[in-house]
Amino acid sequence: MKSSWNNEYYDIMNFYYWEPQHLGKIKNPNSKIQSIHDALSHIAKMEVSLNHQFNLFFQLLPSVILNDILNKIDNNYISTDRLSYQSIEDINTLNLNDATQPDVFFKSNKDLVAIEFKLGTKSSIEQIMKYATLFHFTELHHEMEFAHHLIYVGRDNFSTMFKEKFFSIDIVQSAIEMAHIPDTTKKGYVNLIPHKERITKIAKNLHLSFVSYQELYNIFSYFVNYIDASNPFSETIIKLFSGMNNELVFRELVRA
Repeated sequence: MKSSWNNEYYDIMNFYYWEPQHLGKIKNPNSKIQSIHDALSHIAKMEVSLNHQFNLFFQLLPSVILNDILNKIDNNYISTDRLSYQSIEDINTLNLNDATQPDVFFKSNKDLVAIEFKLGTKSSIEQIMKYATLFHFTELHHEMEFAHHLIYVGRDNFSTMFKEKFFSIDIVQSAIEMAHIPDTTKKGYVNLIPHKERITKIAKNLHLSFVSYQELYNIFSYFVNYIDASNPFSETIIKLFSGMNNELVFRELVRA
């Protein structure tokens, strides 16, 4: 792996592997993972570790560039408003009691944008309804309506993303019904009965899009080449893009 900021993520994991006492833990002598190489190899295959790095990346990325990226992915996203990254703490204020756990979530004055990263696991109608629930409760909390955007990022193409083997976005949304919403959330037991109609409407009308990791890599490479490298303030932005692309290459999700 080339030396870049994403290496620090694995260096941090390395530290806590050797000194788990700082987390109040001890090493498990019966674990299948018996070396730092095994541990880091396992971490590098996990969706959650990729989500961690994308969250760091998007938190540090200037909003104007983030808007440009979203414009390239989602034809329905045309906003120039400043996007605010929504942390776990922000999501907890919605009183959904951990019922929704978005990979990446943004809010502007007009738009709500969620990004779902997939490696080996499949999505489902149920997951779309969870995002629609997140959008709905965000609207309730802020007492206003937004445009809703859900972006899937995957290895190949959209047809490989769903358990139900949907072949197009239109087919997914035509299959959405109110019956897909439970009466209460599985986590936190939030009563959804009064909210089902609005959640269903959001799910059937949200702007759903897909981008492959290779396409995302190409978009990031475009910005690395586009940004004025002679400007001293551009160095950090170039490092951000290069580090994220480095991670995608390291995981063999793309061809450089």
